[in-house]
Amino acid sequence: MLLRKMAMMCVFFILLAGAQTTEAQVFELGTMEVYGSYLEDEPSSCSVIFPDQYKGEFKDLGDLLSDIPGVRVTRLGGRGAYTVISIRGSTAGQVAVYLNGVLMNMGGEYAVDLSTIPLNAVERIEVYRGSVPVRFGIAGIGGVINIITKKDARFNTAKAAIGSFRTYRLEILRKLRKGLLSLDLESSKGDYPYHNDNGTPYTSDDDYNTRRKNNAYRISDIRISKDVNGNKLFFAYFAKRRELPNPAPGDDREDCMSHSNLSLSRFIGEVSRDFSFSEETVGEASFYFLLSRKEFWNPRGDLGWPNQKHNWYNSGKIGLNFSLNRVLGENSMLEFHFETFLEELKPGGDITSSVWSPLNKIHSYYKKASILSLEYTLSSGNLLLIPWIRWLSSSESGGKLSSSSDHLGYGMRLKYSLSDRWSLKSTWGKYVRVPDFYEKFGDGAFILPNPSLENEKGKNFDFGVEYRTPLFSGYLTYFRSDVDDLIELVMANPRYAYYKNIGRAEIEGIELSFSKAFKNGWMFSVSYTYMNAVNKSSGYRENKPLPNRPKHSLSVRLSRVSGRWNAFVEGRYVGENYFDTGGLVKFSDWWSLDLGFSYFISKGEKISFIIKNITDNQVLKVIPASSFGPERMADYPPVGRSFYLSYIKSF
Repeated sequence: MLLRKMAMMCVFFILLAGAQTTEAQVFELGTMEVYGSYLEDEPSSCSVIFPDQYKGEFKDLGDLLSDIPGVRVTRLGGRGAYTVISIRGSTAGQVAVYLNGVLMNMGGEYAVDLSTIPLNAVERIEVYRGSVPVRFGIAGIGGVINIITKKDARFNTAKAAIGSFRTYRLEILRKLRKGLLSLDLESSKGDYPYHNDNGTPYTSDDDYNTRRKNNAYRISDIRISKDVNGNKLFFAYFAKRRELPNPAPGDDREDCMSHSNLSLSRFIGEVSRDFSFSEETVGEASFYFLLSRKEFWNPRGDLGWPNQKHNWYNSGKIGLNFSLNRVLGENSMLEFHFETFLEELKPGGDITSSVWSPLNKIHSYYKKASILSLEYTLSSGNLLLIPWIRWLSSSESGGKLSSSSDHLGYGMRLKYSLSDRWSLKSTWGKYVRVPDFYEKFGDGAFILPNPSLENEKGKNFDFGVEYRTPLFSGYLTYFRSDVDDLIELVMANPRYAYYKNIGRAEIEGIELSFSKAFKNGWMFSVSYTYMNAVNKSSGYRENKPLPNRPKHSLSVRLSRVSGRWNAFVEGRYVGENYFDTGGLVKFSDWWSLDLGFSYFISKGEKISFIIKNITDNQVLKVIPASSFGPERMADYPPVGRSFYLSYIKSF
């Protein structure tokens, strides 16, 4: 069935591409949007996003990534809420997120919270799916999100925005001598309205309309990039405080209101330098450190584990990256990458003082890792072939716990150009992922411990066709992943969950993306993903769908640039999507529609007005199996209609 769908889509894709004109056409990049751009010589599936092209649309990192095929963004609430990403059916913990070469994944977190990476001063975002280049030390099944910030700017820029639910935002970019300073401040009450069925979806007598309470957040972010005598310096400080509401059904009334909150502060420093031994041998070396503190306050003791009123994780990471490129001839190159880091995690609070807690004897936890990677690039005629190999050595220790392991990963990426417009791409790779501290020991709030987790092991494969002209670009890709000892989040009950090796899983699907730019300023883009993700372990879960992997995802955008006016309309659709690992409870289909306008008051002034979820669609139903009663879900509906006004000034 899947191959038949793929064949039909291939025919549609080829007919659509073939309908384009064969004349060479040129357009000014600065006047057009580029949706789902590509790295031309990269064989892996890679999309590039330029946030400046969406300035004024009040988008965050999760919004931009939602439009990339194969990408699934999950939010636990509205804007500013905990946001994680899945790529091609991966778990969020399998996705590696880099900021200027610094790996953001830490042992004290299951996955990188995308809401903690503001877009101010971000130059571009690279999204790698499948096998990834060796300059990224992590070779996981989930791919890589590579975020690269600006090093300088032509103008100083200030942006102010105001929106629904008492949302306020201020962004400032300030030119420095051979550098850049950025400041980002945002806050929101987050009290969006919704209809609560009181946990009884089949009984309407006890329903009521309310607002989401105890859902406010504050964010501050400051970054400095500076070039000092050829040394590239980067420093970033981020702080976020978010309130934590009680579960939705019946627990959001005034007398049940929680006063809990979760805060995160993070400081990053990096010094890097390019060097050259000869014309054929160049490289880069960087030293970095990352400090973070995550703190949970629960004064009433009404959230999470019993008697957990105050917990914290203090994390520190120090590392070294070294890359070397050696041109071996006209058609070949060798790339060497080495990374080593030491990470320390210090938990504290009630989670370490409770006798029954798995952290009772653990007050510090250490992780060391060294990664050695090699890839060989061979270019012969129309063929680009890149075999690669990675060796990972890691060790962990804390209290009476200690472990060490060595793993070898390898794979290949290739591209074959059929013509100057058509090309074929394919990648294949094997990987091993070691579970992190958070997965093993929980968070002292909602995640229960499971120290016996095993390493994940898997392999992935993809094959695709790509077509590109100056005004049209698109691709169609088939992907597949096979994973052993897959680590999934399993719900113990509506309030608690834990991570568990669920066994073997198979994930396959199709990605389709194309964008068409017209000379009159119109731009049309489509991104579609079909995915079939199933549990292949023996037992009652065999052939059950994996949770949070929708079968169908669609994103469509139509925009127009005309003189001083810009306008866009975009829609997103998410199809059948299961909540649990047993395939008993699923979410209904859901879609949303956004609309926006921008007007250039003058050359350096712009005003934007955005309406999100214009149809006010909050109907995301939970559908239990017919043999079971309604489920009491610890979740809230999506945010309804909201409005945002932005003013941008460059000087």
